[in-house]
Amino acid sequence: MKLLALILLVVSTYGVNAQKLLPRGKKGGGGGGGGTTCSIPSGLSTTGITISSATANWSPVSGANSYAVDYKASSSGSWISLTSATTSLSWNLSGLPASTSFDWRVRTNCSSGSSGYAQTTFSTLSQTGGGGGGSCNAPTGLATSPITATSATATWAPVSGAVSYNLDYKLASSPDWVNIANATTSLQWTIGGLVATTSYDWRVRANCSSGSSSYTQTQFTTQAIGSCSAPGGLYASPASSTATLYWSSVSGAFSYTVQYKPTSSGTWIYATSGTNLTSVNLYSLSAATAYDWRIYSSCSLTEISNYSTAQFTTSGGAIKAASTTATMENVNPNFTINLFPNPAGDQLNIWMEGVHKKTAIKVYNLMGKLVMQQESGNTLTQLNISKLSAGFYLVHVNDGKETRSAKFVKN
Repeated sequence: MKLLALILLVVSTYGVNAQKLLPRGKKGGGGGGGGTTCSIPSGLSTTGITISSATANWSPVSGANSYAVDYKASSSGSWISLTSATTSLSWNLSGLPASTSFDWRVRTNCSSGSSGYAQTTFSTLSQTGGGGGGSCNAPTGLATSPITATSATATWAPVSGAVSYNLDYKLASSPDWVNIANATTSLQWTIGGLVATTSYDWRVRANCSSGSSSYTQTQFTTQAIGSCSAPGGLYASPASSTATLYWSSVSGAFSYTVQYKPTSSGTWIYATSGTNLTSVNLYSLSAATAYDWRIYSSCSLTEISNYSTAQFTTSGGAIKAASTTATMENVNPNFTINLFPNPAGDQLNIWMEGVHKKTAIKVYNLMGKLVMQQESGNTLTQLNISKLSAGFYLVHVNDGKETRSAKFVKN
C-alpha cells in the first residue's frame, strides 16, 4: 500500500509540471498562429474619382491570403460589403451618386485570422465637373444634317478632355427627353424612326474625368414624305477619253449614285455608289461617242429619289445638259432589300426579295469608300461588321442589272 501511494504521488506531480511546461498561447489554439499577427492594411488611396465611381487601393500585407472591403455613405451607419475575400489590391466602386461623401475600409485575411480595418473617406465629383480646378466644357458646333422625313443626323465638335458624350432627343412639344446615346465616343449620331414634318429637339453633353458638362441644345424639323429630290444642275465636262460629271447637292441627301453608258447600249455602268461628293470622273471612254448618264439621291434607309438623266459627247468642250428628266427605271420591281437590326452591333442581316441568282453586296462609308463586299445567293445574308467603326453606312445590292440601296447605323 505504501508503494502504490508513492507511485500515485509521483505521477500526479509529473502531470502538473508537464502542464506548466506548455508554451503560453498553445492552450486555446486560437488566432495567434504560433505567435504571428495579421497586420492591418496601409497605403490606402482613392483614385479615378468621377461623378459616379472611384477605385479603392491599398498596399500588400505580408502573410495575407485575401482582403475584405466594405463601403458606405459617410452619413450612414451601415457598411455594405463589396468583397469578403479578394486577392486584388484595388476595388472599383460604381453606381455612386454625385457630390456625395463616402467611407471605405479594408482588412486583411490571414491563415491566423483577420486584422482590424483601415478606413478612409472620399467624395464623388459634382455633375458640373470641377475635378481639381479643371472643367468639362459643353459641346459646341451643333448641326443637324442630313434631315429626311424619318431620320436626322446630329453632329457636334469635339470637347477638349472629353472621354464620351451623352445624347438625348424629344418632340419639341414634349417635356420628356429620350436618351439615345450614353457614353458614346462618336461625334455624330443618327436619330431614326421620326415622324415627317415634325419639330424635334436634341441635346448633347460631354463626359470628362472631372465630371460632366451642361447640355447644349438645338432643334430641327423633319421633311415631308417624298421630299427626297433628284439632283439638278447636271453638267458634263468631257474630253476624248475622259469626262467629269457634276450635279447640285440635294437638301437631306447623304449620298448619290451615278451610272453611265454609251447611248447605243442598254447596259448601265456604275461610276460611283454612295458618294457624298457632287462630282465624279469617268475614264477609258470612246472618242466622239454620245453617252447617257443618270443619278439618284439617297436620303434615308427607305427614301431614294427618282433618276435625273443627261447626255454628253466625248472629244469636245463642256456640254450643258439640254434637259433633265426624272424617271425611275425598274427592270425588276419585285427586287427589294431590308436591313436588320438597325442600328446594328457586330452583325447585320440583309433580307433580299425578288432575286433569283447571286447578288453582289457592297458596303460604303460616308466618304464613298468601299469598306466591305461579298457575294450571296441566299435570301438572308449575314454580314460580320464588327471591324467597322461606329457611324452610318450605305449598302448596295446588285443583281446583275439593278442596284438596291439602304442605309444602316453601326453602333
